[in-house]
Amino acid sequence: MFLINKSLFYHFRYLFSKKNISLQSNLLTNKIINNMKRLVLYLTLVIVCLVSAQAQTDWRQGVWKKDIPEHFLMFDVGGYYSMSPYYNAMNPYGITAQIGYQYKVRPFVKNRLSIALGGYIGYNYYPSKDYYYNDSEIKQKDGKTFSYVPLMFSMNLYYNMKTAYLFLGIDAGVNFMLCNRDYQRDSSLYRMDETGITAYFTDTKTFFADTKDNNPLTLSRIVPSGKVYLGFMKEISTNLRVRFKAGVEYFMGYEFDYKATMYNSSINENDSGTITTVGCLDPFVTVGLVLSL
Repeated sequence: MFLINKSLFYHFRYLFSKKNISLQSNLLTNKIINNMKRLVLYLTLVIVCLVSAQAQTDWRQGVWKKDIPEHFLMFDVGGYYSMSPYYNAMNPYGITAQIGYQYKVRPFVKNRLSIALGGYIGYNYYPSKDYYYNDSEIKQKDGKTFSYVPLMFSMNLYYNMKTAYLFLGIDAGVNFMLCNRDYQRDSSLYRMDETGITAYFTDTKTFFADTKDNNPLTLSRIVPSGKVYLGFMKEISTNLRVRFKAGVEYFMGYEFDYKATMYNSSINENDSGTITTVGCLDPFVTVGLVLSL
């Protein structure tokens, strides 16, 4: 009897241990499957995020193309020409470098038109030119070199094409003048001979800015100004464009103290005082790069 009970005990223990082995195997299998499910879900989420990020990077390749706002970071260089006869004898041209920002809104009118608002700051440098009295060999005085630091607000109207843009721009703001600028003005003079006949002629008078220490680099005045221009922008890549614009800038007049030397035959006449300049209209051309963010 004892032997039978002992054999039954070992038999049930064998069955129980076999069941535990099977149960542990099933638990291990379920754990592996669950981990694989988590891994697949994680990889799926990663792939979705990468595809989404790529779609945002290459948004212009999508069906909706240009139908989102843009942020433009702009870098421009160019030059000015002093067209006004009041200034071009001493400072005939200038060079400029600018950095700016624009926010371009969603397009409208069948995705053809967009408005961009922003501003920029820069540096305009006008080198001097020696001035000679009435085109003679008499050097009246060295011209003064000066600079502007423009701080302008800008508004552009873009006409959107597939990978290019035409735009019209209007800027308004101020130019911080560093140093002083010379100025010229024509004046009508007359001469009477022994017969009493009066002859009128025009003479150009140069007003040299009266500054100490030979025109030091200081803020001399703030000059309001404005621009109008036309431009063209072309996409080089998804986020990079090249931009060209040409137009005119108007600088308002201002008062300044001057000293002038007038030549009349062999007599030098010195003059000094305060004069109000007239505004000037300078054409300009710039080219630059635009980073679309």
